[in-house]
Amino acid sequence: MWQLFTFGALIFESAEEVVDKIIIVGDMAINSAVATFYRNLIYFLFAAVLGLTGIFGHLSFLMTWPIVFVGLLATGSSVFYTYLLKHVELTGSSALNYARPAIFLLIDILVLKARFSGHEILGIVLLILGGMLFVVNPLTWEVKKQYTKHVWLIFAYETIAYAAEFYIFKHYVTAKNLNEVSYIFSTYVFVVIGLFILALYKHNWKDFARTAKHNHYMAKITLSKAFDFFYSLLWYHAIKLAAVSQVNALESFYPLILLVLLYFTQEKFKFDAGEKLDRTSLFQKSLATAILVAGAWLTI
Repeated sequence: MWQLFTFGALIFESAEEVVDKIIIVGDMAINSAVATFYRNLIYFLFAAVLGLTGIFGHLSFLMTWPIVFVGLLATGSSVFYTYLLKHVELTGSSALNYARPAIFLLIDILVLKARFSGHEILGIVLLILGGMLFVVNPLTWEVKKQYTKHVWLIFAYETIAYAAEFYIFKHYVTAKNLNEVSYIFSTYVFVVIGLFILALYKHNWKDFARTAKHNHYMAKITLSKAFDFFYSLLWYHAIKLAAVSQVNALESFYPLILLVLLYFTQEKFKFDAGEKLDRTSLFQKSLATAILVAGAWLTI
């Protein structure tokens, strides 16, 4: 059952990131700090408003040091997400995510005492290999120039941030029966506050008004954050039902979904998402995706 929730989450995640990428590619000069604040504010408002309806369970606010810690890490992740949108292809920006299941696997085995078979471990090795194929140039087989030391540091940071986010959620599900929408609401209170302070420190009020009105930005991110919110709900629910490493391993189906969406977005609907889809690049990405899918089946 958790697999269905994960697949649903991946569809929403792909749609969200394609919309975000189109927005950024369409206007690379957009104010990054203010745009990041608005993007997360809309996401938080979805959690607050829909949470108050009670559709997704009782909305509560939990303030503990681990929750604050996750919020602070997510603040940094939000800033880095905007940076990656501007500098790295969508398929490439998530490529090294598939190395994370190996880390989560060790945590699940050594800390949580979960048991995994040999074919599940082999599957995670394939996930790492498939992910690495996304970061090399298909002509020279060297690491692409867009993967600077800053990008690698962001990947390392994101691994820590995701591990904290998922395992702390898993803890509070058991310890306090915290539901998904309450976890989002509780952590993103601190994300919104942090990003507001950062944006206000670097810019003035005119930048807030200018960015909000620019090229229908608020309407566009409302669509992407609707996708993002439902992605999070489904993803957290999957984590309730399975080990963190298993849920993250299934994320290897993400590039398959993403490639299909990007192809139709760029080739059929003519929206520029900044993705290279020439014959060589498409073959490389398809091969990497096939390896990831094989790895995913072994870990399910």
